Amino acid sequence: MTEDFYNDYFEDLATRLKAIAHNEADHRAFFVIESIDEMREVQENIRKNMVTPALLLEEFEDDLNDFNADNNREILQGAIAVVLRISAKDTPSIRDARKQARAIARKLVFKMKRDSVNGILSENNITSKLESKGFPVGPVADNCYGWRYDFTWSTSLNIADDPADWLS
Repeated sequence: MTEDFYNDYFEDLATRLKAIAHNEADHRAFFVIESIDEMREVQENIRKNMVTPALLLEEFEDDLNDFNADNNREILQGAIAVVLRISAKDTPSIRDARKQARAIARKLVFKMKRDSVNGILSENNITSKLESKGFPVGPVADNCYGWRYDFTWSTSLNIADDPADWLS
């Protein structure tokens, strides 16, 4: 699986989900960031006219699984967060933003699970574990609060050795 596929998959979800309705030209609501917890990156995105609710996609980490097995797998760990900007920084507003963000983020997680059973992820031999851990996000940047889910993808890994790759 490539980084482009990963990013494109989530940008497509952000574009098609009505609650986010990302459009690169005039409704920027999708960003790939190194870490959802990295304030500087989120600040820069907000200065680039981020609208909310927005989907923040954390770059994935990979783990090459047991090479002694017959079915070698690559394990990818990533995270998404949906954030909303609030005008008043009070407890009811924060709770409401997190509640809305959690509902939107769950739609994305459930769509990801469906796609790994019968959709573009399964077509690319990617499975998604539904044991996604979710937790609150915020405050980040300009009074944004939301909900984050970590997830794991698994895909087959070809470990065949091509002699053409090596100098003799």
